Amino acid sequence: MTKSPHKLHPPAPTNENTIPPTQSNPTPTKTIKRNPTPTATPPQTGTTPDHDITITYSETSRRPIGNNMTKVIVSIHLQYGSGDSVTINYNKFILSIQAPRNEIIQQKAAKAHPLEADSVTVNNGNKDADFQLTDRFATTYTTSTGLYHFTNYYLVVLP
Repeated sequence: MTKSPHKLHPPAPTNENTIPPTQSNPTPTKTIKRNPTPTATPPQTGTTPDHDITITYSETSRRPIGNNMTKVIVSIHLQYGSGDSVTINYNKFILSIQAPRNEIIQQKAAKAHPLEADSVTVNNGNKDADFQLTDRFATTYTTSTGLYHFTNYYLVVLP
């Protein structure tokens, strides 16, 4: 038996496992369960909030405005479960704006506060509340690796 002068080489690596940067901006729909747990040190008032609410949100509209600004309207649905009556000021609903750090990882670029100034209350007599909030924020952000267009956002509800 003679040996072939040709060596077998493993196949060249491909980029099959590389995830390309996302170009689309999906509409977020998220549910936030808000049920605070008691802390070891009670709040200054001497009471611990006891309530169970579910917050669901979705994007109603998005459009560019002016130079390097984006306007987003988010529809929010609060559903009361049980416990104490809950009043939440609109300024507690914050959008956490995300921009790419690299091809795969997102980073927080900014936060946007709603333009509306009001509050909403849910309780046994008013178990559901629906409202819309308008946010404006920069469309592009400068990071250590360059200038990037915002990719997405998520809603944060402050305590």
